[in-house]
Amino acid sequence: MSPFDVWSTYMAIKLHFDKGSYDAFKFNFCGPKLKRSTFEAKKDRYFFEKTARKFPKKEDVITYFLANHLEGNFWVGSMNDQAPMNWIGKMQRLDYTFRSDISLVSDLAASIQYSFDDCFKVSPSRPVPLIIELLQSQKISLESVVMLEELLNFIPRINKLVSDPLGIFEELFQRVVQYKPFIARRMDHQKSKLIVIKSFT
Repeated sequence: MSPFDVWSTYMAIKLHFDKGSYDAFKFNFCGPKLKRSTFEAKKDRYFFEKTARKFPKKEDVITYFLANHLEGNFWVGSMNDQAPMNWIGKMQRLDYTFRSDISLVSDLAASIQYSFDDCFKVSPSRPVPLIIELLQSQKISLESVVMLEELLNFIPRINKLVSDPLGIFEELFQRVVQYKPFIARRMDHQKSKLIVIKSFT
């Protein structure tokens, strides 16, 4: 990949996670309407040139920018090589982590007499669904919640019900939905369904 291609991929990831309708997968991770003259004039062009030398394959560039973005490293100059290593490790443990997280949810639900469906409901006594509480408190992983969203498509429903004057949950829900296509193609849907069924029956 050329440095310009790397910048285009970086912009595609950035726009994918920004508010809006841009879908990086739909446009094959090419940032829209980017000009080479704009890239040549960028003060941080060096970082894209460095990344292009380090990662010649597009898939590796996507992983690099995605992993750093998820860790909060939004500017290319603040990105590091540890983030993609961490993310690849998460992908290798995806099924194990999901099984562990669902087991934790199941045990907690049983202790408060919640059904599986109750974990995704809003009520006067629980203004935020249990599954989101567990994500916020980092008791379960973002990836596991994204996998549940892929299976159940529950975010659009609860997004309408959760009171969110500061926009905190809107941002969280948005991240789950935008992260979903990255996880969906790596998860075993049938195995994930069976893990949920086994844990809650």
